[in-house]
Amino acid sequence: MTTVDDRVAAAVLGAAATVPAVVADISRVRDRARRYHRRRRTGVVALVLVLAALAATVLALPRRGEPVAGPVWAQRLLLWSDRSTISSDGSGVGVVTMPGVNEVRPDRSVVRHTAPYDGLVSLLAAAVTPDGRLVVLAMPPAELGGPPPAVRLLVYGPDGALTGSRPVRMPVPLSRDVPLAASDTNAYVGYGAEVVAIDLATGALRPTPVPLDPQAPNRTVLSAAGGRLAHTVPGDPCLVRVRDERSEALLVEVRLGLAGCTAAGPIRLSPDGTRLAATASAGDRSRVELYELAGGQLVGSTLEVPAHSVFGLAWTSAGEVVAAVCALPAGATRIYAAEEVLRLPRIDT
Repeated sequence: MTTVDDRVAAAVLGAAATVPAVVADISRVRDRARRYHRRRRTGVVALVLVLAALAATVLALPRRGEPVAGPVWAQRLLLWSDRSTISSDGSGVGVVTMPGVNEVRPDRSVVRHTAPYDGLVSLLAAAVTPDGRLVVLAMPPAELGGPPPAVRLLVYGPDGALTGSRPVRMPVPLSRDVPLAASDTNAYVGYGAEVVAIDLATGALRPTPVPLDPQAPNRTVLSAAGGRLAHTVPGDPCLVRVRDERSEALLVEVRLGLAGCTAAGPIRLSPDGTRLAATASAGDRSRVELYELAGGQLVGSTLEVPAHSVFGLAWTSAGEVVAAVCALPAGATRIYAAEEVLRLPRIDT
């Protein structure tokens, strides 16, 4: 046994006497533990509820007969997939559409259709027929060493059910965001130096007299409704021509009225094909204009918004036009998803 000097022992005892006694209150410890675990459970439940709400809002597919608020729309409204507005100065500021076919409902919710191209490598374009079907062009995976795959033409009913799926053989591969419009019988797609018509029932291709700039095919804008096809003109993007769909005869030309106009789109024919809603852009502003095609005259009011912030147009049953406007908020310092900044102003005729 080791002997401790009396002076050392006295010093240790004196130091110990200055430290207050510790009373272990086990009930307090347990209370603190219970409060901690309750807070954790509450936080986890709240996070799960938030994620579930986001998933239901953004990823849910539409159901027939689901009630919505706002005006009665005569057309489905898709957000342009190529309308992203990321700044080119490297600041990382802009608005983008999320992958998939983004459809706006009258209650301002955005539905993202992912089913139409599951298993396919690339979504090329999407459009809506006047009778409410969704037409999608997509590219399936290429086989190693094999020929280029055929573009797939998919048609979905208003209830989301697949009603048609067929390959469309094209000698030259299509690029993403090609011009696309759809009538009740044909899909019109920019291809090479022209717009071709694809029969929705058979997949057969035929040329049309609608020209296309092969160097900038995405600058051509199309719309089909009421037995008519509207399109912009290469080299003169603020001139819109409207043709009879069956005979392809030119019916009327509309010169967009915004001074200094340098670009057009989106455009949308009314369901009966008698009126045209068109977006013109110049400098830092865009303007939605409405035209009566019988005389090619500007009618009704106009809507002015920041340049290239109109992501889609749709006519209502009351003859108004709804514009999907996705403009950056003041002082923006980041990239926004289109639905974060979406507004749905209406333009009266």
